[in-house]
Amino acid sequence: MTTGTFLSLEAVHAAYGRKEILRGVNLSVNSGEIAALIGPNGSGKSTLIKVIAGILKPAAGAIRMNGEDITQTSAAQRIDREIGYFMQGGEVFRGMSVHENMVLGGYRLKPSELSARLREVNALFPKLQTVRGLHAGALSGGERQALALAMVLINRPRLLLLDEPSAGLSPALVKHTLNRVKEINEKYGTTVILVEQNIKEALRVSQRAFILKDGRIVSEENPARLLEDETAAVHRLF
Repeated sequence: MTTGTFLSLEAVHAAYGRKEILRGVNLSVNSGEIAALIGPNGSGKSTLIKVIAGILKPAAGAIRMNGEDITQTSAAQRIDREIGYFMQGGEVFRGMSVHENMVLGGYRLKPSELSARLREVNALFPKLQTVRGLHAGALSGGERQALALAMVLINRPRLLLLDEPSAGLSPALVKHTLNRVKEINEKYGTTVILVEQNIKEALRVSQRAFILKDGRIVSEENPARLLEDETAAVHRLF
């Protein structure tokens, strides 16, 4: 259930040096929904996620969360505001154990909260409990992706930013990973912005899709309607 605007971007521009990537992005995401960002390579999807996460400062425009202007806040301050960011590639500390990685992910939590959150993420990804003592570097690609996601989710963010959470995974693991995202959304009311290379699976779990081309949001789509006619959808999206 959505309960009004949770995150809004107004005329946001962003660049790497002199190369402009985002060219006046306007975006409004409702509380408790999963919104997919869809577009061709180079359209600015990952850059947009980084701007929302505070990793990249916008050159112009405003970002508001629950009506509060967070445009100039740092990435660390946005974590304090319960924004979780899963970066492309799913970074983990390979020389540390699975359990140590998860504890590190929840370093801001009180000990009593940490214990409860560890139980939550282990319930979402039970395989991680069976390999809790292994170094993260010894895990399979799918297990490392699950661990990286668990490290973000242990803080139970109100806004979850996902940049290619299933990159490099088998089709079965893609579906499994995005099902966990949907489960988190439904269980905790987490607002999710999803960038995902598997467009069909992204649309399957989303309530809305925003189409990004050349650094601009060019349309807002109903994912279910796009899925009804995949051939037409491909032409519309790309």
